[in-house]
Formats: sequence, C-alpha cells, structure tokens
Amino acid sequence: MPSRRTYARISLGLGLGILLVALTALRSPDPVSAGERALAAATAAVANAPPAVLTTGPLRAGWARRCITPDHPVGLFGYGQRRGALSTGVADDLFVKALLLDNGSARVLIFTADLLLMPDALTDAVRRELRDLCAVPDEAVLFSATHTHGAPSPWEAWAPGLLAGGRYDEPYGQALRRACVEAAREALAHLAPASIAAGTLSAAAVAANRVRPDNPVDSTLRFLLLQRADGERCILANVPAHGTVLSGRNRRVSADWAGWLQRHLERTAGTFAMAQAGAVGSVRPVTPEPGAADVQDVLDEARRHGLAAITAEATPADWHDFARACALGRAVARQIESSVADLAPAPQTTLGCGRLAWDLPPARIYMLSPHPLPPWLAGALGIDSHTAFQTLRLGDVILAGIGGELSGELLLPLATAARTRGIELWVSSFSGDYKGYISPDAYYLGGPGGKGGYETRDMAWFGPRAGACFSTIIAGQVAHFAPGPR
Repeated sequence: MPSRRTYARISLGLGLGILLVALTALRSPDPVSAGERALAAATAAVANAPPAVLTTGPLRAGWARRCITPDHPVGLFGYGQRRGALSTGVADDLFVKALLLDNGSARVLIFTADLLLMPDALTDAVRRELRDLCAVPDEAVLFSATHTHGAPSPWEAWAPGLLAGGRYDEPYGQALRRACVEAAREALAHLAPASIAAGTLSAAAVAANRVRPDNPVDSTLRFLLLQRADGERCILANVPAHGTVLSGRNRRVSADWAGWLQRHLERTAGTFAMAQAGAVGSVRPVTPEPGAADVQDVLDEARRHGLAAITAEATPADWHDFARACALGRAVARQIESSVADLAPAPQTTLGCGRLAWDLPPARIYMLSPHPLPPWLAGALGIDSHTAFQTLRLGDVILAGIGGELSGELLLPLATAARTRGIELWVSSFSGDYKGYISPDAYYLGGPGGKGGYETRDMAWFGPRAGACFSTIIAGQVAHFAPGPR
C-alpha cells in the first residue's frame, strides 16, 4: 500500500493543481487594450528621450576574461526537460569577458558571457561595483550572453529555474559577480591605443527560421575588430542563431557552438574573441557535418576537464552533437577570419550611450492551463512588466541591448532601415532582463503561420503588441543616435 508520505504528496499535488486552475480563471486585463497602452508608452518614451550625446576621439581599448566554469555539479539552464538534473561533468569551459572602449570623452563597457542570459539582479549588482572602479555610467555598461543551454542559471527567481530546468546556485552566482568585476578591472588596467573597424557577413547557411521556415530572418553575422599597435586584437561577434546545437539530453557543461567559435578564433596568435547572441528568436543553428578534427578537438577538451575515463573508449557517435557544435564554430570562425582581412581599422571612433525604461503589457503566462496566469501571480514568480532598453553607439554601429528573444524576422526590416542612415544595427537579446520571446504580432497565440505555440504562446509573455513595442523603441533609438540619412 502507498505510504502516508505518498498520499500527502498526491494530496499536495492535487491541491496545487486546483489552486492553479482557480487562479488562472480570474479575469486578466484585455490583452489588446493593454498592448495598445504599452505601445503608446513606448512611443512616448522614444519621443521624450533625452538628447543623444555623441563624442569622437582617439580610441583606447582594453579586454580581459575570467573563467566561470562551475567547480561542482549544477543544474543546467535552458531546457525544462532536464527537471533540475545536475551536470555530470565539463565538456568545455565557460567565460565572462569584458571589452572597455574609451575615446577621451566617453567610455563604454561590454560584457559577454557563456550563459543563457544575464538577468537584472546580476547586472545591477555588477554595475554598482563598477561605478567608481571604471568611471563608466550605468547606461554605458552593456551585458550580453551567448545563450548557451549548457551553463548554470544566473537568475535568482525560482520560477525560471522551474520552467527551464536549472535552479539558481548561490555560490555560483556570487562567483559570477566577482568574475565580471575582475574582468572589468583588468580591461581597465590594459587600456591602450587601438583602431576599430566593423564588418558583416552572410550566415544564411548556418541560420534558419525554425518557426516559419518559408519566412526570411536576419541572418547577418556582425563583428567588430579592435587592433592595437602591439599586434594584439579583439574580435566581438554578434551571432544570429540559437545556442542549441546541444539538446536537452546533454548534462555536461558547455558553451555550445559560440564557445567553439571563440576558441577557434583564438587559435590565431594574439586574438581575443568574444561572442554575443543577436536576434536569435525563431532562428536555429544549421550545422555542417563534423569531421575527424572536430571530434578530436571535442575529446581533447573533455579530457582536459577530467572526462578521460569517459572519453577513452568513446566512439564519435557518443560525442556527435559536441562535434557538430565544434564544426559550426570552426566554419563561422573561418568566415570571420576571411572577412577581417579586408577591414581597415580607424584610430578614432564615435561613442555614445542611452537607456529607456517603460512598462510592457501585463504578463500573460500560460502554465499547465489554457488560461494565462493573472499578472500579479506572474509578478510573484519573478516576471514583471517593467523593462529597459539600452543603446550604445560604436562608430557606425548601434548596439541595442534588450531583455527578450527578438525574432530574426523583426530585425530584418529594422536593420535595412538603419543602413539608410549609414548604421549597422546590432541587437543583443539577453541584456540585463528576460521578457520571453518577442515575435511579430501577427503570430501571437499561434496566428496564421505561427506553427505551434512555444514561441508565440507559451513563451510570448507580454501579449499581442510586444513586437510592435520593441520595434518602436529600436527604430526610435536608431533615429535618435543617428539622425538623418546619409
């Protein structure tokens, strides 16, 4: 017979289920009206934004890294199917990296991290420590992530861990904050005269629309080159595809394909490589077939992390997904290296920064029910409507930092419009917040062409006008920081 403990668990589960159904049955605000109010607020935020301050001068740059590979088993963040299962080893290292730019009048600081995202509790804490250390204003510090699904959770709220399979680990969170500050301190100490150039290349062969396969997405891979007189260089790559070569079956810590992209670039002497996820919502990675060199690289890296007992008798099939990630990183690194050779870095650059805050529509989160949770309950779970949008001007690049997975379909017309102003528009989708997927409004709740509801229902947390809200802010800030076509 079942034990009393079993009966108690069943009773608790039934009670929670009944409570959840009752709560979701409560009336939520009309999503269309709420969305229109949020869009009006976004439009007003753009109209009332303070004047953009842009300065131009001789560039100095510094960069540094810290390893953030966990030293103990952790839950890996990104796939709910893992259900909190702990990691079983390290396949390859994770890093946080800092790039500090100074033109004599302004400074900007960019972090990249081999994480799923960078939540505001983490970024706010790091900014507080950096105000005096680096003399960089809060709005000039941008955090970004590669969006690997093979790293620990940096998000303290308990609900994301429940939904995405990886609970927050406080010792790891503290180590992560220290690593960010230490990397920034070292980047500051190594500021030196540098030249800068921006480039783009087509990544259409490795980035495809996973939701609406016939619809085009922005598959441009964007990158910056920083070159110092001593020959040292930094390459910052903004990648257009998800960090999901490794599936939810994986239990080993890994930076996925963006980690291998950086690793391959750094095999060129004097190169420091950084990567950040761009508008990767709705965009999947397309991997080339791995070769023997990819398998060997993956096994060598795993052995370096103490998995020798596992890998000594491993067949290529055992590590095929890791080898696919390695192969994709290698292919993209080769494209970047080929394109870098054609650039002519300039010793002066324009820098500027800005930040806009506003409220999205009330959250509408569907969890085990056909009805959305009431907004107050979503807030209690750590998902509120307040968000902020960050803008950095880096020469002829505008880098937009947002807290959500912007669809590559939405970026395509925005980037095209920006080019008429002589601007290359970048989006960093995981910058200091997370508001779910931001898809074209027409597909909300699986509208025509929506093909399923994960991105357009389950993870579309802020209603039918979120796409318009983010597009309005992005277009407005591009006009604000690059007035007038050239």
